[in-house]
Amino acid sequence: PKLREYGFDSSRKMMSTARNIDDQKVVYVKWAAKRILNACTQIFDWTQIRKIQKRDKDKILSHIDEFASQSMRNLTMAYKIIDSNITSMTMQETESDLIFLWFTSILDPAREEVPAAIQAAYNAKIKVIMITWDHWLTAQAIAKKIWLVKDWEEILIIKWEDLRQKTDIQLLNDLKNPYIIFSRTSPEDKLRIVSLLKQWHNIVAVTWDWVNDAPALKEASIGVSMWKIWTDVAKEASEIVLLDDSFSSLVNAIREWRIIYQNLKKTILSSITSNGWELFAVLMSLIAKAFWHIPIAINHVQILAVDLIWEVLPLTMVTNDQPMPWMMEAKPRSVKNHLLRSEERRVGKECRSRWS
Repeated sequence: PKLREYGFDSSRKMMSTARNIDDQKVVYVKWAAKRILNACTQIFDWTQIRKIQKRDKDKILSHIDEFASQSMRNLTMAYKIIDSNITSMTMQETESDLIFLWFTSILDPAREEVPAAIQAAYNAKIKVIMITWDHWLTAQAIAKKIWLVKDWEEILIIKWEDLRQKTDIQLLNDLKNPYIIFSRTSPEDKLRIVSLLKQWHNIVAVTWDWVNDAPALKEASIGVSMWKIWTDVAKEASEIVLLDDSFSSLVNAIREWRIIYQNLKKTILSSITSNGWELFAVLMSLIAKAFWHIPIAINHVQILAVDLIWEVLPLTMVTNDQPMPWMMEAKPRSVKNHLLRSEERRVGKECRSRWS
């Protein structure tokens, strides 16, 4: 039976629960290794409970770093037996003087399609930033597996304690780095990062799943959540919900929207061109009718026929045009550019010269 529980907190980096086991009150504490070890005064070494030494802590942290560098997530566990009334104890008293038990390493491999999706995003000049609660070694190892970083000399890893000390100006300068990993970030840190990216005139899409990530999802230009595993609060705070929970679907969605924009632009330009000349012919015919009594060149039935048959059908076919071969290698367009601004010729020339 549960006696008391202190939920996870991003500043404490641990959670604890008190249980009644065989008429004993036992407190179990789990989460970040350094925080747990700092709260431990004893260790169970599988033979006896003894005082924990510095070499014990160093050995444990060394093993954790080793597994973290293999892209594993590590969860540390400790406990203690209490005699006093649990309700009269504070959270600090409950989570102190612990006995270290063990740590467990969990491998959560990335999906096979993620590396290709990351490369497609980079080709489309979309910047991908990893913001995670994991240890920086775990995040770095995962980044290698998913090809998040092309040049490891340019990577910038910002840890929680460093992030808290940076001013907004310093963080904005860091965000200009091509490859960035934020580790051990709290919901407040995520909201701050998203806000600064938007201040830097970026269109920001974010994907997170926790209940307390809702402010960052709301602040983003586009909040994206997953259908299967994510919380209802995150889904409600998002503009897009991916039904297959796949990052590659997000990149494919960007590709589809670029195709829609490309074909919509073609349709509008074609419509303006054809209707412009049609209007010119009608106006000239009206002028000729007024001054020289020449019969009108085109009547209202013919205008309607031209619009419904000779314009609608070709324009409908234009909406199904295949994408330009360089479309997913072009830079994202500026939101300040109007719809009819033509950049295709310049971008196409740049991409063709790069291919050659």
